[in-house]
Amino acid sequence: DVVSDKHTGLMWVKDPEGDLTSGGWPGVQTWSTGLSSCEGLSFAGFTDWRMPNLFELISLYDANKAATAIIDPFVGNALVTWTSTTRKASDTNAHGLFFTTRLSVSTFAKSGTAYVRPVRGGRLNA
Repeated sequence: DVVSDKHTGLMWVKDPEGDLTSGGWPGVQTWSTGLSSCEGLSFAGFTDWRMPNLFELISLYDANKAATAIIDPFVGNALVTWTSTTRKASDTNAHGLFFTTRLSVSTFAKSGTAYVRPVRGGRLNA
């Protein structure tokens, strides 16, 4: 299944852990493996999937709700989800998000593992 956000023009894989498991989706991944997994993904008739940047992943969060805006519950609810955004101070780290009752942005070593949620469509920038 996919979820389209009419406000941002982005399309998301609704449940990578469930929807993509039969296709060999690796679950939690390192940052570089996540990039490759997204870029090589063929799903729901589309092949232009990618890892979301920081602003795209933040767009899923709605501060007026106790969870995320368009995807509820978010897979790995209290765990880190990767973004494609590398930390400016260190190219060995990337930004990741915790989706809980509040949004938490942090940086993590790219060699660590986290969830990945593929996206396609227009790109959000700040």
